[in-house]
Amino acid sequence: MNWLNDLRASLDAPMHHAAAVLGTTLFALLLVYLLKRILLNAAQKTDSSLDDIIIQRLYRPVRVSILVYGFVKSLEVGRPGTPPPPLAISLLMSIVVLYWMIAALRITDALLQHSASPLRKGILTQRSLPFFSMLATAGIGAMGVYFLFLAWDLDLTAWLASAGIIGVAVGFGAKDSLANVFGGVSIMADAPYKLGDYLLLESGERGEVTDIGLRSTRLRTRGDIQIVVPNSIMANTKIVNESGGPRLPHRISLRLGVAYGTDAETLKAIVIEECKTVENVLAEPPPNVLFVAFGDSALLFDVLVSIQVSRHRAFVLDDLHMTIYKRLSAEGIVIPFPQRDVHMVKG
Repeated sequence: MNWLNDLRASLDAPMHHAAAVLGTTLFALLLVYLLKRILLNAAQKTDSSLDDIIIQRLYRPVRVSILVYGFVKSLEVGRPGTPPPPLAISLLMSIVVLYWMIAALRITDALLQHSASPLRKGILTQRSLPFFSMLATAGIGAMGVYFLFLAWDLDLTAWLASAGIIGVAVGFGAKDSLANVFGGVSIMADAPYKLGDYLLLESGERGEVTDIGLRSTRLRTRGDIQIVVPNSIMANTKIVNESGGPRLPHRISLRLGVAYGTDAETLKAIVIEECKTVENVLAEPPPNVLFVAFGDSALLFDVLVSIQVSRHRAFVLDDLHMTIYKRLSAEGIVIPFPQRDVHMVKG
């Protein structure tokens, strides 16, 4: 019966090796879990939450990679001389690649969100965040597809050649869309306006910026009508930013004319007093009144006030006009209007 014992020994040896590999894999998973807990405890002591997010996002793909590696190795040693089924290996490798792709996308998104500060004036800001997020997604997706091709042992040469031809065709067919995308990138980098600003376009349209996308900018007029302007036009046209651009708070003004003979100091004090009573007008910086010109029939003053939110501009101007007009009427201060003498000459 020596041959039977030899057969049992030959069968038991691979099983022992496979069990050893599986045991080592489970031990490695336990070590990774303990390492994760240690690193998370250390990361919680830091001021930033970014390191916590990175550790949590990396744990799952690392765990899956170790588990798949241990399973494949156990198949190899458990069946000596017989390679594991290629289909199973390709499926397992695809699962690992997908886990790493998802983790890379989440980590990249966290890094971009952390780096894009609303107050930062560099190229990576909240306005340019969608563009860089799109680039990162495309890059990670391309790398993931590359590794998926390797997992299934596919030839990349023909696919890359086809992709190049398709890319040229798409570039010619979508040149206008690409021009809008590049215009959106320049707008995000240069930041001539931001969400909530009131813009006056060279074509005469005026409205509040409600969205800045990669392809277009959306404006909402005071009549609650939405205007969609391609970014290629926004990047190459003259724009008047009535909200003052990136400066906060916003400064707005109105022109006031009073009759000659009015005491300028008294008028300034009255107007400033009334400006302070108007809702949404900021106390700091304080309202101001400037004597700017001697008009044809009036003394001209500019009334300057500050507001925090640019969308309140129209309502604040309405309240200012109403409040100042009522007060000037009560004080007996005349707001003149042009008068003309017409002489009739008989021919």
